[in-house]
Amino acid sequence: MAVDPRHEGEDLRLAGERRFLEPLPNMVPLDQMAEMLKRLKALDEVTKG
Repeated sequence: MAVDPRHEGEDLRLAGERRFLEPLPNMVPLDQMAEMLKRLKALDEVTKG
């Protein structure tokens, strides 16, 4: 799989999330997207914890 040079150096999990989220901006308003990402990050912190 070729690495998009814009995403070079990102860890694989982040790249996977980016691939998953890329189709969504057409459907989801960006402020809503940002809110979702904040919640996911918070959830990630809790589950790591």
